[in-house]
Amino acid sequence: MGRLHVAFPLEKGNVQVFLRPKAHKDGSFSLTSGPGQFGDPLPQAI
Repeated sequence: MGRLHVAFPLEKGNVQVFLRPKAHKDGSFSLTSGPGQFGDPLPQAI
């Protein structure tokens, strides 16, 4: 699965969030972010 890219417009710029969707066996899903700190570069896709 790919990543979900969400951008939130702010008065002086924006915040971009990259989330990874995960489907669960019970039909639900969750969105998680990586373990990095604010401003860390994204890990390279495999």
